[in-house]
Amino acid sequence: MMLGVNHTIDALASMGAMSFLPLAWLDWQPRVPLPLWLALAAVFTAVWIGYVIRSRGVIPTTRRPRVLAMMLVAGSIPLILLLNPTWIEPLPPPEGRPLITVLLDTSASMDVADVERNAETRFDRARSLADQIAESIDETYEKRLVTFDAQARGVDSQSVTPDELGKRSDLAAAIVMAAQTDRPRGQAVVLISDGIHNVGPSRRAVAAAQAARSRGAPVFPISIAKEVVIKNLSLESNASNRLAFVQQPVRLSAKVVSRGFDPAPVEVLLSKDDGEIESQKLILNRDDTQEVSFTVTPDTPGLYRYSVSVGGLPGEATADDNRLSVLLRVIDAPIGVLLLEGKPYWDSKFLVRNLSADPSIRLESLVMLRQDRFMHRTQSESAVDAKTEPGTEDNEPQNPGWQILPSPESVIGSTDALQRYQVIVLGRDAEAYLDEDTLSRLRNWVATQGGSLVCARGTPQSTLSEKLGRMLPVKWTHGTERRFRAQIAEDSLSEGWLSADEADPLAGMPSLATAASPETRGGLPRVLATSDDGEDSIPIVTYQPYGAGRTVVVEGAGMWRWALLPPEFAAAEQTYSSVWNGLLQWLVSRVALSPGQNRVLQSEQLRFNTDESAIATLLVRDSVAQSEMPRVELSREGDDQGTTIVCEPAGDQPGVYQARFGELRPGSYRAELLGADKNDRSVTAFEVREPITERLELSPRNDLLAAIAKQSGGQVLETADAALITQTIQQQIIDSLPVETRRTPAWDRWWVLLGVLGLWTAVWTVRRQNGLV
Repeated sequence: MMLGVNHTIDALASMGAMSFLPLAWLDWQPRVPLPLWLALAAVFTAVWIGYVIRSRGVIPTTRRPRVLAMMLVAGSIPLILLLNPTWIEPLPPPEGRPLITVLLDTSASMDVADVERNAETRFDRARSLADQIAESIDETYEKRLVTFDAQARGVDSQSVTPDELGKRSDLAAAIVMAAQTDRPRGQAVVLISDGIHNVGPSRRAVAAAQAARSRGAPVFPISIAKEVVIKNLSLESNASNRLAFVQQPVRLSAKVVSRGFDPAPVEVLLSKDDGEIESQKLILNRDDTQEVSFTVTPDTPGLYRYSVSVGGLPGEATADDNRLSVLLRVIDAPIGVLLLEGKPYWDSKFLVRNLSADPSIRLESLVMLRQDRFMHRTQSESAVDAKTEPGTEDNEPQNPGWQILPSPESVIGSTDALQRYQVIVLGRDAEAYLDEDTLSRLRNWVATQGGSLVCARGTPQSTLSEKLGRMLPVKWTHGTERRFRAQIAEDSLSEGWLSADEADPLAGMPSLATAASPETRGGLPRVLATSDDGEDSIPIVTYQPYGAGRTVVVEGAGMWRWALLPPEFAAAEQTYSSVWNGLLQWLVSRVALSPGQNRVLQSEQLRFNTDESAIATLLVRDSVAQSEMPRVELSREGDDQGTTIVCEPAGDQPGVYQARFGELRPGSYRAELLGADKNDRSVTAFEVREPITERLELSPRNDLLAAIAKQSGGQVLETADAALITQTIQQQIIDSLPVETRRTPAWDRWWVLLGVLGLWTAVWTVRRQNGLV
C-alpha cells in the first residue's frame, strides 16, 4: 500500500501537480519494544477494570460513565505516546525536470543495409527511431540527443549524414558523457547502436555502465542490427618488425585470410624498394586461411622494408588490408646477452645451449659456485655441462672460454661494463649479484640506455627487494606449489614477440611449476602468455616499459622440457628456441643501444591509424653532449619534400627524446635523425592507414549491450515502438526516485499538549468532586 502511494506521489509530482496534493499519512514508530508495550497496556487495562468495579455504588450513576470514559482516555494517552504516532508529509520535488538522453551510434558500421527493408541501413533506422522517441517524450521531461563514434557530441539527428559516419565506435565515452552527475529529478539513457565497440577493450564500456549506475542513469540499449556476411581478403603477420644478422637467412611469413568468398586463386607478391622479389600462387577455399613464406638473406646491415601484397577479389569489404610491410633490421654485431645465475638448474643450462646456437647472439654467463667463486663463460664455452666443472684450486690454469672470478665486479661492477649488453637475464637465486649499487646501475641501464632486464624463472630473489620490485611488471605472494600449462594471451601475437605458424604454439607443451602466486602490478604491464587455468590463470610472460627500456618476467620452472620433447611432438621442437630467441630479438628490435652506438631512433609502432598521433623515440647515450635539441626529418613515400621535426625531452628521463609527428595521411613514412654518426641507428620507418575495423567487424554485439544494461540498472528493449519505449523509461525514472518526506511527531504540537493537560485536569476535578474515587 505504501509503495502504491509513493508511485502516485511521484507520478503526480512529475506532471507538475504537487501543489494540489495535500497528502499525508500517520505512521507508528514505537519508543519501546512491542512486548513491553503490550504488557503495560495489559496492566493499565487491569487497573482500569479494577477501578470500574471499585467505583460501583460510590460514584453516582449519572456521573459514573463519564468518569470511567475520562479515566480510560487519560490513561491511554501515555500508551499512545509510547507508540510515537508520526505524521509523514510528502515534500515538493527538486527543481528541474527528469532527463532522457538518446545516444545515437553514428559510426561507419551503422552504414549497413541489414534491417527490415534492404535499402534501409542501420543508421537510417536508428535515426528514425531516435526522432520518434524524442517526439513521444512530453514536456514534463527534458530530452537530449547525443551522437557518437570515437567521440560523443550533442547535435540534431537530422544534421548527421551517412557521409560523416565515424571510423571508430567508443561506447564507453558515449555512456560517460550521457550520464550526468547532478540530476536530482532522475535520468535515463537510451542507447541505439549495433553494440560494436572498438576503442579499447569491451570492459571499458562495462565499467562506464557501472559508473552510470552510480550516477542514477540506467542505460536502455536498443539493438537495430542483424548478422551480416562479410566478404574480405586480408594479410596478417605476427612478426612485422624483425631483427637479423648479416648473411643469416630470414623467413618472412604472412597469413592470407579469405572470408565469405567461394574458392578462388590469388597471387602473393614479395617486393622491396627496388621492385618485386618473388611471387607465389595459392588456391583459397571458402573461409580459408593459408600461410605463405619467403626467405631472404641480407648482405649488408641496415633497415629494409619488405612489402607482402595479395591481389584483391571483386566485392571485398576493403582493399586496405591486402598489403602489409615487414621491417627487417640487419645487424653485423651480435646482440650482447648476459646471464646471471645464482644456482645452476636445468632451465639455465638449456637456455645457455639454445642462445649459444644463435649466431646473432653473443652470450656471456656468470654462475656463482660459492660466495667467493664465480664462473664467467664467454661464447666459446657457453654450453653448460652438468658433469663438467672447473678445478677448485685457486692457481689452476684458466680456460680461454671460461675463467674463475672472485667477484662479479669486473662483469657488472660499472656502468661501462653494462653497456656491452643489450639484454641481461636473471636466473635463479640471483641475490649475490643484486646489491644496492648494482640495482641502481641496472635501473639506470634500463631507464636511460634502453636495456632489457629479463627474469627467466620468476622472482630472482627469495625476498624481492623494493628497488627491484618497482622495476618489474609483476609482484609475488607466497602460495602452494602448482603446475600449469602455458597459453598465448589474447591478441599478444600482434606484438610480434613470437613468430608462429599456429594460433597458439604453446598449447600442448609440457607443464611448468611455481611455488609463488604472481599478479600484474598497476601501471603498463602487458601479458604475453598466461596459464590455462581459466579465471584462476596467472601471467607467464609479462613485460612493461621502464624508462627507455623494458623489464620482462618469465614465470615457471621446467621450461627446459620444451627443448627435449618426445618423438610424437617433433612438430613443436622449435617452440623453445622460438620463444626465447624471438623474445630477445623482439626486445632488442624495439629498444636498446648497441655497443658503439650513441643514438637509436625507433618508431613507437610499425603501423599507425590516421586518427592516431605518430611518435618516434630517440635514445641518446648519456655520455654524448647535446648542444641543441635533436631533429628528425620525416618523409612520405611519393612526396618530394620532407618535414623536419624538433625532438622534445620525454619527461624527466635523461637521454630520452620523442619526435611527435601528429596525425598523418595514409602512406609509408621514413624518419631519419639529422646529424647522426655512421654507427648510430638513425633511421626508422612506419606506415599510416585508415582505420578499417568499422568496415570488417559488422556483427552486432548483443552480448555487450546486455552487459551494459545489466551493470547500469537498465534493460535491453526489444521493441521498436517509440511510445512503448518512452513509457517504459518514464516508469523506470518514477520507480527509481525516492519519496522525499517530512516526519513530524503527531503529539509535538502546542495544542496537543494543552489538550492532554486539560483532559488530565478535568479527570482530577471530576474525581475530586466525587471524593477522589
